[in-house]
Amino acid sequence: ASFITKEPFASGSGTANDPYVITTQQELDNIRIEGYLNTDKYYKLGNDISYVKPSFTGENINSFWQPLGDNDNPFVGHFDGNNKSIKNLKVNQNDPYAGLFGKIVNSTVSNLKIDSASISGNDIVGALVGQSLYSNVSNVNITDLDINATDENAGGLVGISNSSQITKCSITVSEDIFGTVDY
Repeated sequence: ASFITKEPFASGSGTANDPYVITTQQELDNIRIEGYLNTDKYYKLGNDISYVKPSFTGENINSFWQPLGDNDNPFVGHFDGNNKSIKNLKVNQNDPYAGLFGKIVNSTVSNLKIDSASISGNDIVGALVGQSLYSNVSNVNITDLDINATDENAGGLVGISNSSQITKCSITVSEDIFGTVDY
């Protein structure tokens, strides 16, 4: 018997010259699959992605986006937004490391737009990434942001930035930012 398996990304091999191309919410979520999240791969958005709640239901299913990477298993790689947008991103968690990415280490994130995001978390909260460590973030634009940290370490773009470079980024908030704010 032969089995047809769907590739986790639209195309690409994960190299600098042939990045994995992401065209759907599911493909974006596939970055967290073992063998991709922290293996220094290259990713590129192929089109805008509008976040919608998962269509499945059941016990322990969270209808909010689960950040890519955390303190124990951070994202290590290169994410090129290709000047595309991720729209309607919703994160709501009691754990630290809230954002599109929870924690990035030795990574680059660039050329991305996040539009109409609502991000809530306990600690280390940012629309793009909760914590950036030894990473480069550039040309990321966030509009219509609502962000809330119940403890501390909230930032519009990044909750905590350690030994990272952040350049050519902008943020427009829709409401007040609550928590201890890093800029």
